[in-house]
Amino acid sequence: MKTKSYLTYLLGIFVTLTACSSNDDTGNVSADYMKVTDVVIEGQASSGTLHIDADCSWTVTTDANWVTVGTPQGEGSADVTLTTGTNPSSVEARSCQLKVASKGGVTRLVTLTQSTNNEQLEVSTTTIDYPTEGGQIQFTITSNTSWIITGGADWLTLSESAGQNNGSITLTAQVNELEDTRKATITVTGNGGKACNIEVSQAAKTVYLLIIPEEISATAKGDTYAINVVSNTNWTVLPSIDSWVTLEQDNGSNDGTFRVTLADNPNSSTRIVNIRVTSASGRNEMTCVITQAAATPPTLTLPQSSSVTRYEVTVSSNFNSPLDITECGFCYSDTNVAPTISNSSVTASAQGTSGSISVKLENLKSGKTYHIRAWARNANGIGYSETLDVKTEGNTPGEDENPTPTL
Repeated sequence: MKTKSYLTYLLGIFVTLTACSSNDDTGNVSADYMKVTDVVIEGQASSGTLHIDADCSWTVTTDANWVTVGTPQGEGSADVTLTTGTNPSSVEARSCQLKVASKGGVTRLVTLTQSTNNEQLEVSTTTIDYPTEGGQIQFTITSNTSWIITGGADWLTLSESAGQNNGSITLTAQVNELEDTRKATITVTGNGGKACNIEVSQAAKTVYLLIIPEEISATAKGDTYAINVVSNTNWTVLPSIDSWVTLEQDNGSNDGTFRVTLADNPNSSTRIVNIRVTSASGRNEMTCVITQAAATPPTLTLPQSSSVTRYEVTVSSNFNSPLDITECGFCYSDTNVAPTISNSSVTASAQGTSGSISVKLENLKSGKTYHIRAWARNANGIGYSETLDVKTEGNTPGEDENPTPTL
């Protein structure tokens, strides 16, 4: 019986100690009693109350720089004023921890939470659409705080970019000279961080692009050709890979003219080049097709004769050539009915693509029939006229006679 009574006595002491003590955060046992609860403060409020229920002395500390503890130390139960001021954010609540500690080593952590403030910020529209020509559009801001406007683009102008409370803003857009729709975002942000976006767009410019002419028939001889552009935008002439084509300019704006120079075509076949003109975006394109004629040798008229004597005759002819001639003259023979320059030939003086030539054929035989052709050369080849037959005066000399005696 004595043993049982002793155990009962010890159990009573243990219960009594447990009921009158409290554990701190480290697990140490203290006789101090202290009870606290978390604190919630509205966003617009400037202070709140921390209630401490204790039978001991205590201190209140915090690392948050936005909280001021009105009574950082005391004894027994008390209400402690926590000054916070208005939460500057209307977007996020803020919170921190306070530590309440007794001299006996009991600690309690208190969570202080302050909700967002009641900042009001609204805009009258979230989208603004401009025509190509631009212009002015107004929107309003309804607010109980200060605000700023950010974003936008270099083609937009705001009547003001900052203010407070309610406001009316004029947004001006320049003319859109681009072939693309352009977009921008402007953001109205309140002092507490609340933000409203307005999406701005402007229609693309309606572009037209024409070239005149769309086809050119060029001669074999090189020349310069003008191509007119009818447009309301910037345009570019794409470079040609053909070495025989030269562009005077490769870009312009609105209505304009550019020139294309072609080199001589010495070939016996035509050649074609496509001159492409595009708008700034590349979406509009026009093509001028230039066909350059093939070259041919010069053509010459049937020679005409004059001043026919026993030993001389003057001949003349007219020539036409797609290219400048480089040589010309007359060839003749008393045996070959279609003489060439490999037979006897006398050169004449002429240049260009058309004209006349004339020479005197000397040291001929009297009484002989000569076959005479005019000829001319250009980059494509040699051309010959038809054959003229001319008989010199006098009798045909015998084999032993001097065909051209000295008179």
